[in-house]
Amino acid sequence: MTEAWAAIAAGVIAAAAGGIGLVMTKENKTSEFRQAWIQELRIALTTFSSILLTVRNISAEGDLVPESDNQRISQLHSEINLRINYGGKSPEEKRLSQVMTKMLSDAYAGSGLFTSTQAEFTEASFRVLKKEWKRVKRGELIYRLCMYPCLGITTIAIVLSGIYLFNHVQKLWDFLIG
Repeated sequence: MTEAWAAIAAGVIAAAAGGIGLVMTKENKTSEFRQAWIQELRIALTTFSSILLTVRNISAEGDLVPESDNQRISQLHSEINLRINYGGKSPEEKRLSQVMTKMLSDAYAGSGLFTSTQAEFTEASFRVLKKEWKRVKRGELIYRLCMYPCLGITTIAIVLSGIYLFNHVQKLWDFLIG
C-alpha cells in the first residue's frame, strides 16, 4: 500500500512540475512581448512629445507646420491610442488621452502653456508605463491561477514525503546501510 502512495505522490509531483514548467514558459514569452510593447509605447510617447514641441515652436513664430510633421503627429497619436486600449481605457490611460488632446491644441496654438502641458503628459505617460510594468511583474491572471495551485500541490507533496520519511526513518536507514 505504501508503494502505491509513493507512486501517487511521485505522479502528483511530476504533474505539478510539468504544469509549472508549461505556465512559466508561456509567461516568459508573454512577458517578453509585453516588455517589447512597453518599449515601443515609450518610443512613440517620446517622439510624439518632441515633434509637438517643434510644432509649438513653429506655431509660436506664426509659420505653417510642414505636412510631414502633421502626418507624423497623426500617425503617432493613432499608434498611442491603439496601444493604450482605446476601447476600454484604465483611469491612467484616460488621463493620458486627455493630456494628449490638450497638448495637441497647445502645440498648434503656439501656447506658452505647452511646457506645463508637456509636464502633465510626461507624468500621465509615466503612470501608464508604471501600470504596465507592474502587470508584467505580477503576471497574467491565467499564470496566477495556474501557478498557485501547482505550488500548493508541490508543497503538500513535499510535506507528505517528509512525514513519510520521518515515520520510516529506521527502515530507510536499514536500507541504506544494509
